Amino acid sequence: MRNFFQLISFLFLVALLSNACKNVEKSQFEGSWIGIAETEPFPELLFMYSDTSVMAKMYYREIDLQEVDSYAYEENTIKFSLAHDNFNGYFKGTLINDTIKGELHEGSSSAPCNFIRIKPEGPEQVSEFAGFYQLDETHVVRCEPFPLDFTLTPLLITDFKSGKKRAAFPVGNNTYLSGNRQLAPYPTDLKLTLSGGEEAVPEIALTDMNKTLQGKRLQDLEKLIPVSAKNKGAQLNASLTLPNSEGPHPLVVIVHGAGNQTRQNFTLADFSAVLPYYGMATLVYDKRGCGESEGDLQQADFNTLAEDVTKLIEEASKINEIDAQNIGLLGVDQASFLMPIIAQNNANIRFLAGISTPITSMQEQELQACAMRMRVDGFSEEQIEAALDYQNTMFDYLEGKTDSLTLQKKSDQLANATWKGYVTSFDKKEWIAWWRKNHHFEVKGPLEKVELPTYFIYGGQDPLLQAAEQIEVLEQTVPSQLLRTKIYPKANHFLYIAGNRGDFQLTEIKGYPEGLFYELNEWMATHLGLLKQ
Repeated sequence: MRNFFQLISFLFLVALLSNACKNVEKSQFEGSWIGIAETEPFPELLFMYSDTSVMAKMYYREIDLQEVDSYAYEENTIKFSLAHDNFNGYFKGTLINDTIKGELHEGSSSAPCNFIRIKPEGPEQVSEFAGFYQLDETHVVRCEPFPLDFTLTPLLITDFKSGKKRAAFPVGNNTYLSGNRQLAPYPTDLKLTLSGGEEAVPEIALTDMNKTLQGKRLQDLEKLIPVSAKNKGAQLNASLTLPNSEGPHPLVVIVHGAGNQTRQNFTLADFSAVLPYYGMATLVYDKRGCGESEGDLQQADFNTLAEDVTKLIEEASKINEIDAQNIGLLGVDQASFLMPIIAQNNANIRFLAGISTPITSMQEQELQACAMRMRVDGFSEEQIEAALDYQNTMFDYLEGKTDSLTLQKKSDQLANATWKGYVTSFDKKEWIAWWRKNHHFEVKGPLEKVELPTYFIYGGQDPLLQAAEQIEVLEQTVPSQLLRTKIYPKANHFLYIAGNRGDFQLTEIKGYPEGLFYELNEWMATHLGLLKQ
């Protein structure tokens, strides 16, 4: 009997020790983790929380934070499975320091997936350090909250010298780590440590490539002036941002590209934000029919859109702190169709600067963009030819070369076409009306009449236009002594260095080409009289 009780005690002790080991294994993983899985067609961002259970979230698969279906710990390894309409698979990884290195499995495929340990912060904590920081004479970085959800707000860093644009995740003690892409926390690329706040001026220490630079936060831009104007019965609204220095200041007008564009959400936001720190005021507007501006965008032709900007410039020029004799235009995409017209109507325009701006005709550009987008997205040449055939039929209809019945029949065939989203179908009457007004437009004519310094920048990986072709037309149109062009070989349409879908998949974007902002800002400042030529 004594031996029996000794055996029971021994087994009980073994069980206690076993549970203690399991608790130790489990405690290593407790807390919050952010990870990146190198899945196709683009990487996936994941969040994991481990405590009494394991919770997981997948951002691009649109899986909200939920308890996983099963999980297990073994020594320094964790495994959990997740069954959802958008994902059915499992993750298994090994803890090494504060990183979990593993793989995400779905069906027969797997992808590297790595997590870093974080200490989530809300927007109110991160906002304390928002602003621009000067690291040296030519090196400015911007920090701003980047809310992923209500519990996790990384600090978005835009480095205007290196071009890097990264979401840095909080790891404690006002320290943030970012990976090598905008929303890729692993492998660690930047380390950011902030101090001060409240009454003290915040300071930053940025470590990049094993080199640490320090600097203080610049004064916020407090001079924001609303500007409004009327054109063809519509009130147009804009915002003027002034440098903190004494005026009058030269003005750079941000000219929008295609589609709905407002002051709150526009392609050149990074370019516009830093200009006042270079001594240049900026004017950003809501396009006709967008944001707080009245009117109907679909009913406007390029001449009307250019007139809208001209009217706003006239109103902004009346403000004492603006040097009305020195105004420049900076635009993206189809802004190239507007800027020469604006310059013809205002003798104080000193330059045209364009980013990914087409110079070929509307029809040529639309056909080229359609083919290039589809090719990047993996469509066959046969499908591309079918889409271009439809586009050409639409142009023939708009020019009166074919009747509406022919276009309607081709449009009816789009119902089952996988590429229908790449063309304008006949049932989209408002956009057909827009195309009717603008399909014949060519920018070469207005551009030839404007003899101004012109700097057009392109990306070599642009999926919407061919940079070399645009530059060839520019060289035939603009006198060589006035023309400057540049191609950044690895950049796309938004001048991001990214993967195939880096135009909107933040897990692929690395940032802008190094030196882009410095070169462009120096060129604009020179032609606005801030720097000697």
